[in-house]
Amino acid sequence: MYGREELNKYYNLSRYHYNLVWNSDSHGMMHYGIHDGEADGFDDAVKRRAERILEKAELNEDSKILEIGCGMGGNAIRLAKLTGAKFIGIDINGEALEIAREKAQEEGVEDLIEFRETDFESIDTEESFDLIFGIETFCYCKDIEGTVSQFSDLLKEDGILILSDGFTDLDEKSGLERYLENKMCRGWLLEGLIHTDDLEEAAEKTPLELDEKEDITERIKPSSYRIFLAAVLLLPIGFLTRAVGKTEKMQVNHGLTGIYQLLTIQKGVLKQYTYKFVKRTS
Repeated sequence: MYGREELNKYYNLSRYHYNLVWNSDSHGMMHYGIHDGEADGFDDAVKRRAERILEKAELNEDSKILEIGCGMGGNAIRLAKLTGAKFIGIDINGEALEIAREKAQEEGVEDLIEFRETDFESIDTEESFDLIFGIETFCYCKDIEGTVSQFSDLLKEDGILILSDGFTDLDEKSGLERYLENKMCRGWLLEGLIHTDDLEEAAEKTPLELDEKEDITERIKPSSYRIFLAAVLLLPIGFLTRAVGKTEKMQVNHGLTGIYQLLTIQKGVLKQYTYKFVKRTS
């Protein structure tokens, strides 16, 4: 089981790769984009993933939002600029949060966003939220039932939970499919892909009602191909630098995941879904 120290090391080491391939230092985002014909280029497709939150939750200046796994703050900053809503972004990576605070100040939204260093599975707050969302963060959840219950407790009545992430919906996997999943998960420091049934069953034990389940796998594929191509081109350099002690094994594994993630998608092992739950207590 990967701990906080390992995950922090992974993200600190891989930030260079994300910036090189994803231009993440510019927009502060590290997730797949949404390529739906409305995006103007790759960077815009990545930003569009965050903007689609607004299509599922009506936000205004009175809204209070919690983003789990906010990283360098790109999603919260983008949405704060568009809505004027108040945000709290949480993450376990202190270096990413420092970048997030600097970016929020540069974009003039520092009064709208507070960034906190904490684990999304154990959020210590008395506050309640109109929206809780996470993009490619819930995949790191270890206690699915407990974490979903916590999210429900933190939401206001009619509050919304949106989880846009990688899942699996296969009940049985071949040896090859398990091999590809394990290799991909090792590079991203995931314990394994969360099954859609596990999330949905956890939500059923709370006041959260499933409002929408959207399969976005086809629309993230151009991003997946971009990662694959970058891995093919850059891995030879990674192997060489690893051989002379200039690159850590974790970085090489991260590069290899660029290949495995596309193969798991093509095999139907990895799916990308956006879930929307609404809290109903009456």
